[in-house]
Amino acid sequence: MPKSRNKVLWYLILAVLLGAASLISIFIKRNTPPKAQASISPQPPLGVSSLGRIQPEDGIVTVGARSLAGQPSLVSKLSVKEGDYVNAGQVIAVLDSLPQLEAALQQAQARAKVADARLKQIMAGAKSTDVAAQQAEIARLESELSNARTTYARTEVLFKNAAATRPALEQDQLAVETMTQRIVEAKEGLRGLEVRQTDIDVLAAEFKAAGSEVQRAKVEAAAGVIRAPYNGIVLKIHAWRGAEIGPHGILELAKVDQMCVIAEVAESDIQRVKLGQRAKITGYSLPQPIEGTVERLGLKVSRNSLVLDNPVNLTDARIVEVRIRLHDSGKVRNLIDAQVEVLINPN
Repeated sequence: MPKSRNKVLWYLILAVLLGAASLISIFIKRNTPPKAQASISPQPPLGVSSLGRIQPEDGIVTVGARSLAGQPSLVSKLSVKEGDYVNAGQVIAVLDSLPQLEAALQQAQARAKVADARLKQIMAGAKSTDVAAQQAEIARLESELSNARTTYARTEVLFKNAAATRPALEQDQLAVETMTQRIVEAKEGLRGLEVRQTDIDVLAAEFKAAGSEVQRAKVEAAAGVIRAPYNGIVLKIHAWRGAEIGPHGILELAKVDQMCVIAEVAESDIQRVKLGQRAKITGYSLPQPIEGTVERLGLKVSRNSLVLDNPVNLTDARIVEVRIRLHDSGKVRNLIDAQVEVLINPN
């Protein structure tokens, strides 16, 4: 009998345990969310971050001057200082060669004036009164020649009849020859009064060459005065008054009306950058973040220039330059070459 009771007791305990396990299983199923609810929503695409530098849209221009006759130019007068804003065409500097260039221009202009006067003179031709007078002189000489020939013929007949001497014959012959030569000279003088096309062509060519010389001298004289190529700010002066202009030119000029940021995007990220994407720019030199738009993608891959080369530095990578046009250039005009951080947001 005791064995039967123990066996029943064990059955009761087992039934209680099985019931408890069923209740626990039902509770877990009721409180477990369905698989559809447990799925994770897709994450939005991440932006592209990189380092960048602030630059004028058209870069920085070095304003220089060419040498005269192979000799280096010197700055005679400097009209600006660093930080000045200049307008296009404004005089920046004057070279010491300007007086020499201006003198050469005056000489060229004088030669052109003489050539012009000579051409006008020959184009005007001879006066009609001069031509008429020369023609009358030729007619008179021809009449005298006719008389001289008649006299010579008569003397020659007399000489053959022993009625005239040889000196008399020779004298009449000389008169004929002299008159003939005078007529030749008179006719040449008449032709000299006539305008020949060849003479006009020669003087016209001389006048054209003189005009070309004047234009060349004007260009050289203008080069003696250095003017601003466009509106901009003088960043740095390399040649002060009295200094020789070297390979760095006179000064550096930046067009700051429109500024941009040159972002150095990693080669592995460039496929995620598209034209028109907006970008956020931050940096220690900026009082607050500024914004811009991706305007141009670089055409070549190169090494970054904003960090030092380091074999163990992960940022020492190949990059593509991306130009970002800033929406507000006024805030960064005085921060050229400042290093910034760029975050290009996906569309």
